[in-house]
Amino acid sequence: MNKQKLGILTFHTACNYGAVLQAYAMKEICEEIGYEVYFIRYSGYDQSKRIGVIESFINAQNKKKALINSIRCLLSYRGDKKRFNEFKRFRKEYFKETDLCKTIEDIKKLNFDVYISGSDQIWNYRITGNKFDKGYFLDFDSNAKKIIYAASSQDVPFPKEKEQEFINLLKHTKAIISIRES
Repeated sequence: MNKQKLGILTFHTACNYGAVLQAYAMKEICEEIGYEVYFIRYSGYDQSKRIGVIESFINAQNKKKALINSIRCLLSYRGDKKRFNEFKRFRKEYFKETDLCKTIEDIKKLNFDVYISGSDQIWNYRITGNKFDKGYFLDFDSNAKKIIYAASSQDVPFPKEKEQEFINLLKHTKAIISIRES
């Protein structure tokens, strides 16, 4: 009998123990109940708009704070690189990942039986290019089961300009939702 395929959409590539361990725990539970589990590699926003240390310093309002941050980045480079490589090794050993998805349509084409988005700060618009990312709302038509698990935005209540955008995305999702914040 073929196992049902399940795709997890979360921040599993973060170099952060909490993000990676929650992803690993979710994978283990889903495998325990009989699913074949994959992590969806997803980048739905334009990461080319990320700016480097020099540009960040030039554009900063608080030059002293930006200088301190730039120095910290330079001094911690070797340790950060080592940590990055350890997280990468862990993911390679324990996570099955899909090819990179850049759009919601790419996620839909994976054709999983079940999609789980979460946990983690998947609704934190500061992480996803200063906008809510529809991918983390599983906003696409599919016969697959969709679950948004322990979603967090960290920023509640939302600023007024973000509140309506968030409500509209919630209205369109066809997922079962659990959240962390009130």
